[in-house]
Amino acid sequence: MASLEQEIEAVREQLDRQVSLKSRLERMKAQQAKLNWEVGLRKERWHQEEQDIDQLEAFSWAALWARLNGQLEEKLSEQRREALVAGARFEAARRQQEALAVQIAQVEHELQDLKGCEQQWERLLQQKAEHLKQRQPDKAVVIFQLEARQRECRRQLKELREAAEAGKAARGLARRLVEKMDDALTWSTVDLFGGGMMTGFVKHSRLEEAQQLAQQLEDQLRCFESELTDVDIHASLELTVDPFLRILDLLFDNFITDWAVQERIEKALAQAKTAEDEVQALLDHLAARQDQTQREKAELDRQRRLLIEQTSI
Repeated sequence: MASLEQEIEAVREQLDRQVSLKSRLERMKAQQAKLNWEVGLRKERWHQEEQDIDQLEAFSWAALWARLNGQLEEKLSEQRREALVAGARFEAARRQQEALAVQIAQVEHELQDLKGCEQQWERLLQQKAEHLKQRQPDKAVVIFQLEARQRECRRQLKELREAAEAGKAARGLARRLVEKMDDALTWSTVDLFGGGMMTGFVKHSRLEEAQQLAQQLEDQLRCFESELTDVDIHASLELTVDPFLRILDLLFDNFITDWAVQERIEKALAQAKTAEDEVQALLDHLAARQDQTQREKAELDRQRRLLIEQTSI
């Protein structure tokens, strides 16, 4: 199995080279962005100096004043010197820009040649791991245990991501419902103080839209609760927006019914805000669990890799 060890060592060197090149490329890209900006600035400066010469050589108030004072040739000579300096600085920056672009292309080409070495590395490590499982029982037990925990971490991460997706959908609906109920509350306040038929129409239109959103949110909250159960998080998320929120106001249009609807809107708005806050708190908890599980998985990966690398075959 000496050839396998040699192949593993060769690929390890490729991985080290790849890491070094990626770091170098990142620095070069940052330098390129800065240099591109500098080239553009120097080019603009050079063109401005050339325009100043053209203005002095052509008929202009500046040129006329310089002639009258006998300073035209002196000013032209000075302006030409400044233009030459600006042009030289631009050209130097442009050459540096081109040289850096060539270096970046070379690094990217070498990285392209190294593409796939991560997959090759994993394949070789797995091949060595299978050999260790067959020939070294003590190492095999540890490897099996690590791999079992790795699988469990991957399963947990998958379920945590699914729960987070359901929670984000619920949070989005809750935010829209809060906005819609807040809008309805504004129109309800206007209607309470004699807004008229059009105000009442707009208010009820907002309430109908809010009711549809509330139903969607209730469905999504149930879906979120189901996903949370899969990751051993138990939550009770309830939202109750009165489907008959506007019945009284439709039957009787007076201050009393307007006030009753106003109170119901305020209550529904508070419920929507509470639902949004609860969902956000659960999302924060899920994010913390994801980070923890991801760190655990990374540590397991590291332990397994070191065990396989450092064990002779």
